[in-house]
Amino acid sequence: MKLQDHIRKLLIEKIKEGDDLGAFSDEDDLFAKGILSSLEILDLVVTLEDTFAVKIPHYEVIEKYFCSLDAMAAYLQSKGVPAAGA
Repeated sequence: MKLQDHIRKLLIEKIKEGDDLGAFSDEDDLFAKGILSSLEILDLVVTLEDTFAVKIPHYEVIEKYFCSLDAMAAYLQSKGVPAAGA
C-alpha cells in the first residue's frame, strides 16, 4: 500500500471515525478543504507515531508537514518510514 493511501485510511478510520470526507487527492490542502482541523492534527500525530513507530517532536507539528497526504508521506519518509507504508 502506498504511504499516502495508508495515511488516508488512518485519517478516515481513526480521526474521522468513518465519516464521508468526499473525494480529495494526495496533494489537496486538508486544512483548506476542511478535512483536518488544528485539534484533529494532534490526534493524527499520535496515530502516526503509534502506527509507524516514529517520534514526531512538537516543534515539527506544523502545517508544512501535515497540510496534505503528500506532505505527510514525505515527512514520514524523512523519519525512515518506507514509501510503501507499514
